[in-house]
Amino acid sequence: MVHPRVNSAKIPQFMGKPVLVACTVVQRTPDSATVVTSDGGQITVQFNSALPENERPQDKTVVEIIGSVINSSTIKLMKCSRIGAPGATLDNTLFNDVVEMIHDAKYRDIFFPREGDGEAMQFA
Repeated sequence: MVHPRVNSAKIPQFMGKPVLVACTVVQRTPDSATVVTSDGGQITVQFNSALPENERPQDKTVVEIIGSVINSSTIKLMKCSRIGAPGATLDNTLFNDVVEMIHDAKYRDIFFPREGDGEAMQFA
């Protein structure tokens, strides 16, 4: 399944849908995390209580989060993957440029090539 890469500004376009966010965890509680996305915006990531602790983002780490958009500033965690070694930093400019290109219509065929039936691939 394809999950669109988003930053905090793009999240409202995907209400109720899964997205992928590259971010840095800046604050962690038992039930959620506050993260800074590639465009510098902050969002809240709510944890699923059934998700084991070792599969939740840890404080001060760079992660990719797949989650379902709840509202314009909150996603519900589905999966979390650490990017790089502990203490790594996120190149926000590079990640954000990629997010912006993915959502730019002139690059659509590069990121979403046409399938056999002539229809462009769609986000889930």
